[in-house]
Amino acid sequence: MRITLYRRQFKGGQAVIKTVFGVLGLAFAVLACVMAARTDASQVLVGGTASLGLTLTGLSWVLFPVLSGISDDNIQPRHFQLLSVDPTRLARALLTTSVIGMVVPLTIVATASIPIYALSRSVAAVPLALVAWPATVVFFVTLSRVVTLAMSQLLKSRRSREFALLAFGAVFGGLYFLQFPITQNLDRVLSG
Repeated sequence: MRITLYRRQFKGGQAVIKTVFGVLGLAFAVLACVMAARTDASQVLVGGTASLGLTLTGLSWVLFPVLSGISDDNIQPRHFQLLSVDPTRLARALLTTSVIGMVVPLTIVATASIPIYALSRSVAAVPLALVAWPATVVFFVTLSRVVTLAMSQLLKSRRSREFALLAFGAVFGGLYFLQFPITQNLDRVLSG
C-alpha cells in the first residue's frame, strides 16, 4: 500500500519537490557526518554540533508528520478507523511501513555521525556507538509513529482537539523560550 502511494505521488511537480528535498536532506546528512569527523576544532564545538544535528533530526521526525496532517505520504491510523483491524497488528504494520521511503535512509546517513564522532574521539567508544546508531534510528521512527498515533487519537473529539492544540502550543512555546539561552551563549560556543 505504501509503495503504491509513493508511485502515485511521485509524478510531475511532486516528484521534483520530493527529489529536491531528498537531495537537500542528503546534503545535510553528509554535512552532519563531516562535522562529526572534525578533529581540528574543539571537542565541545564538534560534540555540540553533532548533538544539535541529531536533536533537529529527531524533532523533524516527531513534528513533520504531526504538522503535515493528512497531506503527507504517511499512512495514518485514522485511515483504518472504520475497519475491524486489531490495534496491535495495525500498530506493528504502520511501524513496518514507516521504514519505506527516502526519509529513513537519510536518517541512517545523518545518524552515522554517532559512530563517526566516536571513531574520531576514541576507538574504545566505537562498539557502543555502533549499537547507538541503529537504536537512534529505531527510536526516531518509533517515536514518530507513537506521536502520530496519539495525535490521531486526540483528534476524535472536540475536547481532546482543544487539549491537543494546547499541548502543541506549549511545545512550541517551550521551543521559543529555548532561543534565549542559545543566543546568549552562541558567541562563546562558536569561539570554541
